[in-house]
Amino acid sequence: MKMKYIVVLICMLLISTAILPVSGTVLMERTPISTSLGDTLYVGGSGPGNYSTIQSAINDASDGDTVFVYDDSSPYVENLVVDKSIELIGENRHTTVIDGNEKEDADVILIKADGVTVQGFTVQNSSYDNGIEIISHNNIIKDNILTDNKMGIQLGEIPFIYSNNSIIEGNIITNNNFAGIYFAWAFNNIISGNIISSNKYHGVFITYDSGNNLVIFNNISSHEQVGVFINNANNNTIQRNTIIDNKWGVSISYSSQNKVLENNIFNNEKNAMVDAYTVGLLRFRWFDHTWDGNYWGRFRLIPKLIPGFCLFIILNFPFFYFNINIFDHNLFLFIPVFKFDWHPAREPYDIY
Repeated sequence: MKMKYIVVLICMLLISTAILPVSGTVLMERTPISTSLGDTLYVGGSGPGNYSTIQSAINDASDGDTVFVYDDSSPYVENLVVDKSIELIGENRHTTVIDGNEKEDADVILIKADGVTVQGFTVQNSSYDNGIEIISHNNIIKDNILTDNKMGIQLGEIPFIYSNNSIIEGNIITNNNFAGIYFAWAFNNIISGNIISSNKYHGVFITYDSGNNLVIFNNISSHEQVGVFINNANNNTIQRNTIIDNKWGVSISYSSQNKVLENNIFNNEKNAMVDAYTVGLLRFRWFDHTWDGNYWGRFRLIPKLIPGFCLFIILNFPFFYFNINIFDHNLFLFIPVFKFDWHPAREPYDIY
């Protein structure tokens, strides 16, 4: 019986040495392994039949295919339209560059199909539009660098062009001319594990009724205006982010039922603010927001006050009916309002 076990053990050792190199290091070939079920089309490099432009490969691709882009021919000066459910994969995000060449009214990458993955690129130089604009659903934008665009990434488009259920993960979004990530008519998206820094005005800007989005595990820093700005948007969750070195850390305006939970919010000129106004008071209820468990830069034993104001408009009715612009003959009162983080964290979270 013992002899039988010895024979089995010897066979297993022979099989393992046949599979692994002697050194124990698994050698990786340069050709990528696609996770899609379709074919792989190659762009750049020296392989026979490789495409010279990314758009030509996209045009020839079918749903489920992968377009793999080598960095040999980088930068690719193109403005791409992705209208098929494909994986668009770059060889190396630092060296595989798609350059929009500052073309007016053109994103560097416009995603119109559902179920698209974009991974492994530097996407740059759309000074008038977006690095990546998504006007579809269920997409993945992962491990890219987005820089020198108007917006790094925009989800949705005004008016009423929705972008839902996408994941924006592990990107470096920096030095864009307005905002890092901009939501317009966007719902149920996840923004996770990104470095969002040094964009001109805002890091993450959520607006135009966008809702049910989760912003989590990001580092958001060094913006001239607001790290996370929620304006006219409801039911979004900002959780477990580091939000530092901005003019404002988090600002919420004309919105309802947003949650700011367990973030590091400190070293901003003003860490937080919330406001409302009477014209939309029934819809935008400043008192519905939840602030809880955030770290505010020091050990705290008492709740953290979140300052703000409510704009009351007192209509002067004799003039109101004869004037289209209600701002000409009406009285405005700015009333201070306050929220509290009732359970501020006593030490910073280890987030990123």
